[in-house]
Amino acid sequence: MAELISDYTFPFFRATRDEAKPNVLLLFTDEQRFDTIHALGAEHMLTPHLDRLVNEGCTFTRACTPNPVCVAARHSLLTGLYSREHGMATNNSAVIDPSIPRLPQMLADDGYQCEEVGKMHFCPARTHHGFHRMQLQEELYRHIEDDDYAMYLRAVGLGTIKHVHGIRNPLYWQPQRSLLPEGHHPVTWVGDRACDALRRLRHRPFFLWSSWIAPHPPLALPDRYAELYAGADIPAPTPREEHPNPRLAAARRECDYEDPAKTRRMRELYYGAISMVDTQIGRVLAQLEEIGQLDNTLIIFTSDHGEMLGDNGAWSKCLPNDQAVRIPMIIRYPRRFAPGTRREDYSDLTDLLPTILDVCGIPYTAARELPGESLGLAPGTGLKDRSVHYMEHERNAGRVISLRGARYKFNYWFADGREELYDLRADPAETRNLLQTAMDADAQAAHALLKATLTSYEAHYGWPGGVHDGKLHPSPVAAGPIWPPCVAGLDWQMPMHVFNQLPENATPYQTDAVEVIEATRKEPVLQLERLNWEFYLSSGGDVELVEKIRRQ
Repeated sequence: MAELISDYTFPFFRATRDEAKPNVLLLFTDEQRFDTIHALGAEHMLTPHLDRLVNEGCTFTRACTPNPVCVAARHSLLTGLYSREHGMATNNSAVIDPSIPRLPQMLADDGYQCEEVGKMHFCPARTHHGFHRMQLQEELYRHIEDDDYAMYLRAVGLGTIKHVHGIRNPLYWQPQRSLLPEGHHPVTWVGDRACDALRRLRHRPFFLWSSWIAPHPPLALPDRYAELYAGADIPAPTPREEHPNPRLAAARRECDYEDPAKTRRMRELYYGAISMVDTQIGRVLAQLEEIGQLDNTLIIFTSDHGEMLGDNGAWSKCLPNDQAVRIPMIIRYPRRFAPGTRREDYSDLTDLLPTILDVCGIPYTAARELPGESLGLAPGTGLKDRSVHYMEHERNAGRVISLRGARYKFNYWFADGREELYDLRADPAETRNLLQTAMDADAQAAHALLKATLTSYEAHYGWPGGVHDGKLHPSPVAAGPIWPPCVAGLDWQMPMHVFNQLPENATPYQTDAVEVIEATRKEPVLQLERLNWEFYLSSGGDVELVEKIRRQ
């Protein structure tokens, strides 16, 4: 029988999976603090699928963020570098140096199909960094055409809803419900798209970054999850520091007005958002099993930073307190990480790039020093000092840096040279700055050592000008923008896409008067009349809504 040319060509056409390459699945939440997983001691939490990862993977119980804010933390994960190198000191929009290697590009160059689903918070927004496919779902976007989730809502007939991720101004830290049904909720959409991607990618090595906005505020949940922790036995907020630094004092104003019942309700909703993400993680893991790639996939679960959640009277992030800095981190890959194990040495997001490259067998060839190191190395065998953790946030007068040791934490504020020392063993809530008291010999020694070590870290990794003659150097307080006096730390942002519609595709969005009333009608603990409506109106709010509230 004559040979057919198809005998030669068809095997060439048919794709074959390189079994030597493990997949990488990064499961990522936004603003999830460390103490929110049932299997790790948070008995109030309902997190069966995260519990499964704890039981089947290695948990890093002292994982931290290098910078407790979204953009900076994500770019540290993306590059393995601190802010000075990648340019993002906070939620700013610096353009990253194109010569810096980025994780998806390095994986793509090695033959991986690289995709992301959900929130990235890259600057500029659709910079792909090596991803072959991006299905974005951002909190705020200037153009609806740039956001895949927004376009999806328009396609399924839900495009007239303006606040699809919850209402920020005036309800950023207020109880509310989602304006969307559960099947089309942002959390569900990310789970749907992640499962679709896994089915589509099953025949080739892949890197999938599945990123949920939750539990980042606004906490707008469908009824099932909004009620999940109602009346449950949940932890009360920690005590307040009597003489807080200015940043902590400002964070206490995030909630607009204070009320114990409202604080409890916000904590219920925060936990509900995590449980909703947990449900979607369960779906993603089931899909990974269905395609036969569970044990051939390096699974990493973590978050960009934590959340104060009313502890110490404060809300939001951007602080050196543990609630904002410590994050969950679990790695499941039985070939390198023993199931059910826990590590207590420090790790952070800068360790993930070298960890992924190590597991995938890809060298880091750039002439840059990585501050992180592969977590696949046995404890005590690497070069990185994991007995301490260095944290940074912002630049110049707004900058704060921190070094956390086994027992003590030392913070330095560049605005005025303020120093703080906390004994985390005796004062885990961080309410008593030992430098304002008479310190014993142990505290004095810890202060001297931590300050010297932090100075060394800042000189090596920090922005220029922070260290002069071997000492931390305060920055002058620069003049900032002039805000109306009612700003009080509140979120001023409105949906940006409403102002940037193409005339031929303009959508008649619902008004705030409709959506605020609908989002809050099942949340009786919220006293709408007590909100700062002057601030809301000054930032472009709906006069009709304010009139309705004042008539009630």
